Amino acid sequence: MRKCQKGFIYPVTLSIFLLVLSCFLVITSLFLTEKRMYHNSKELLVQEYYFMSSVKAVEKELQMGEYAQQGALQLKKGTVDYAIEQTTDTILKVEYRLRTKNVETVGYSYFDRLENKMTKWVEAK
Repeated sequence: MRKCQKGFIYPVTLSIFLLVLSCFLVITSLFLTEKRMYHNSKELLVQEYYFMSSVKAVEKELQMGEYAQQGALQLKKGTVDYAIEQTTDTILKVEYRLRTKNVETVGYSYFDRLENKMTKWVEAK
């Protein structure tokens, strides 16, 4: 029994354990970072989709000529409030406020009455 107590097994076992533990921590960190990025990109795509569908809905109302100065669109994961103001004789400015569970985002679009379509889109945070 005395010959086996030279101190070789314990340091090797400890170093292998620390190596496996550090690899596990790196893999876990990468997984959590990727999961967070996936969630953020999914939320961003939902916001972009909601803005685009809101712009199309308001554009359709403006093309028909029957629109209110303010309104709201109820969506699955949030609401979009919009307000229309006339900047010049032929251009209307539409302000959108998207409210979801986590974020409130503001965007603007400009509708040209001569062309009868949206001409510019600006998203501000």
